[in-house]
Amino acid sequence: MYHLDEGLIREYSVTDYVYDEKHNCISRKIEVRNKNNEYIGTEIEKRIISYYE
Repeated sequence: MYHLDEGLIREYSVTDYVYDEKHNCISRKIEVRNKNNEYIGTEIEKRIISYYE
């Protein structure tokens, strides 16, 4: 993520993916760091996928 006047303000690194039985990504772990590469926190992003037959 960049701010136009100040340069880099946050950096995201995706470290782990989880897939369902149909090989769709349903979860990923994101590590967040500031512009000095200092650790801010970890987030888990989840997706819910519905299948219709």
